[in-house]
Amino acid sequence: MTDHPIIHFLRFYTLLILSTIFYFGWGLILFMFKPRDTVTHDISKHWAVFNLKQAGVELEVYGREYLSRGPSIFVFNHQSMLDMFILCQLMPPKTLCAAKNSFRYFPFIG
Repeated sequence: MTDHPIIHFLRFYTLLILSTIFYFGWGLILFMFKPRDTVTHDISKHWAVFNLKQAGVELEVYGREYLSRGPSIFVFNHQSMLDMFILCQLMPPKTLCAAKNSFRYFPFIG
């Protein structure tokens, strides 16, 4: 029996909120013991994998070996909310992010 779309929606967003709180707290604890770049990369990757799984998305990446060969630029046009999770899962360590200047006015983003 498949879930009603409303049930799936509520379950996904409830788990998204709870996982965000959990991984944020876990990250704060890890900041005491590990370098910031390592914690940020590891926590965001685990958070993304968990939430993609909850959304029912299986990510297949071809050419991952080319990502570690030097500086790279990732461009995401945010066609869906899942872009953020995919980007967090694909980011190599020590990746710097850039965003529009207007985002600095958004709480927790800017």
